[in-house]
Amino acid sequence: MHCLDIFCEASGQKINSQKAQIFFSKNVDQQLKSDIVQHTGYTPVASLGKYLGANIDPGRTTRGKFNHILEKIQNRLSGWKHQCLSMAGRLTLSKSVLSSIPYYHMQYAKLPKTLCDEIEKIQR
Repeated sequence: MHCLDIFCEASGQKINSQKAQIFFSKNVDQQLKSDIVQHTGYTPVASLGKYLGANIDPGRTTRGKFNHILEKIQNRLSGWKHQCLSMAGRLTLSKSVLSSIPYYHMQYAKLPKTLCDEIEKIQR
């Protein structure tokens, strides 16, 4: 806590204890976890979630962590179906726009092959 107090004093920022959450490594002892939670009042969480759309959870890269990419692609496709586009227009859109969605995530993580295969299948 002393470290956080120094940071807050130096930066002029304050921690909102009602919104603050804390993530523990699996190697942290259960007693230590409960002591820290009790002392800080922060809510413990099992997942770090997303930051700027990127999954920041530690550990293995599983397909489930990237399901939101498939959902985003399918949402784009369903939006285009309501427009009067020719087959060639739809194909051009899918190749340019849909391929850019996974590229962002490929900058920070290696996507599972099954996910890449499914994205390719959707684009056809």
